[in-house]
Amino acid sequence: MDWKQAWSSTTNTTNAALDSLAPVCVPFAARWDLEADRRDKLRTPEHLKALMAAQKEHNAARSTHATAKSQQLTARAASNNPFAAGRRAARVASKAAARHERDTRAKLKAARVNYPNTLKARAIQAHSLHAVPSVVTSALMSTSHLTLWPAATSAVLIGANVAGLALGRRKLRVPVDESVSLEERQLMERLDPSYWVEHAPDRGLSGTVTAPPDAPR
Repeated sequence: MDWKQAWSSTTNTTNAALDSLAPVCVPFAARWDLEADRRDKLRTPEHLKALMAAQKEHNAARSTHATAKSQQLTARAASNNPFAAGRRAARVASKAAARHERDTRAKLKAARVNYPNTLKARAIQAHSLHAVPSVVTSALMSTSHLTLWPAATSAVLIGANVAGLALGRRKLRVPVDESVSLEERQLMERLDPSYWVEHAPDRGLSGTVTAPPDAPR
């Protein structure tokens, strides 16, 4: 057996299969890249400064609210009269502190939107939410008669995400017969679906794919 020829044949078959799957994954990779770029543009020093200020203000508001609640409980213990001046003052202060905490929480939420995590970090967090429980569940459920299906499912999802990005960003090769002229070669390359999959978004034609051209006679 000619191992070199067998390896070449296997490589060509694999590349052809990957090239055929790549167009399906291009929209996923394009959306991923657009969202990643949007998040990166929002991660400016000004937005980071605003986020840190919002976090500091929210932490202070939470501390103030906790102190006000403690003072309210103390005032209740000191007097059984709900209309006593001390209890009224503590109640008003607690409500004001709670309202201020809600306001700072809303500001903090808006600041986090303006300075989001990177898409890679969000993907890791999302996968961790099901990967870690899946591993624990598999460990608890597995016996000699059970397979590690929760962890396997989680691994498949992570692998599908990575594979989808890799295929969607794959640079496709346009096969052209060496016997054609230069003009025919250029025309066939531009009419090949793989060429449009890679270049259509730059021309505002995302999602459109041409039909494969017939070989010249």
